[in-house]
Amino acid sequence: MRKPAQSKFKVKHDDRKKGDVDALFLVAEIGEVPQIDLHGKDAYTAVYEAEAFIHESYMSGEEVVKLIHGSGAGVLKTAIRELVSGHNLVEDYRGASQPVSWGVTIVVLRRR
Repeated sequence: MRKPAQSKFKVKHDDRKKGDVDALFLVAEIGEVPQIDLHGKDAYTAVYEAEAFIHESYMSGEEVVKLIHGSGAGVLKTAIRELVSGHNLVEDYRGASQPVSWGVTIVVLRRR
């Protein structure tokens, strides 16, 4: 039985330079990107809706999205950050840098 030929070079399809990811975060901070508002939702519903939104955005070819969870007591923020931290469609994420936007998690999606 023959084994398929393997390339000597291994390149991930989703490798991006650090500057590319930083540029996407900047675009999300100052520009219009797809977003979902999760205010007023319980954690279970917010995670379910965020998961669907991430998947839909990925399938639509989006590179970066905003998940608006609010600052409040931090329950939604914690649930959303747990979702994106191990998500297979998420390349990177971080909170917005401006105090007025601390209730937002910006998500860079993996390349398709």
